[in-house]
Amino acid sequence: MLNKLANMSNIISRHIISLILITLLVSYSYVYIEQYNYPPIRSDGEGYYAYLPSYLIYKDLTMEQLAKERFNGDFPVTTGIQRFPSTGSYLDKYPIGVAVLVLPFFLLGHFLSIIMGYPTDGYSFFYQHSVGLSGLFYMLAGIYLLKKNLRKYFSEEITLATLLAALFGTNLFHYGTYDSIFSHTFSFFLFSALIFLILKWYTKPDSYKISILLGVFLQLRK
Repeated sequence: MLNKLANMSNIISRHIISLILITLLVSYSYVYIEQYNYPPIRSDGEGYYAYLPSYLIYKDLTMEQLAKERFNGDFPVTTGIQRFPSTGSYLDKYPIGVAVLVLPFFLLGHFLSIIMGYPTDGYSFFYQHSVGLSGLFYMLAGIYLLKKNLRKYFSEEITLATLLAALFGTNLFHYGTYDSIFSHTFSFFLFSALIFLILKWYTKPDSYKISILLGVFLQLRK
């Protein structure tokens, strides 16, 4: 009996990333097909994301044009983008790190919008879901790196139990599917990546590549 449980645990552990990916995709699809939450880019996510359409589509560092086009003149409080009293200019309280991580998915959404004839305003269908899926991607990447970190020191069984506890025993699953453009899954990925790189740095402290990557990931968290 114990051997069967151990074999089952090993099989699940070997395929855990694939199983989590399937679970995430099914859950994300269910949330938006059933309209439990819409659109993916909303609330805090608007603030993290706003840099991309403002800078790359409207070519406007002030965010004034985005406010006019998206919000009829002014950002709502929920976005975290408000006018700074002393200058009257918009100030986004959220740092740009999430937007940098989302950039490849934004570009994919922009490309698909062009070829499929959708509005290229940064918020039409393909932008919403390419960006929405970015949080899912980084959550899965964080799980993968966490698994590699844990396996350096722990057994397959302990690693599997820890991954499942992190995924379903915290809010991580929620933020990977229901609120995937919020910063939480991106932070999870960055911390997993930092632990992975720090462990590598201690084995190769003279590696410029690892040192540069550590600096990049530390800055993205800001």
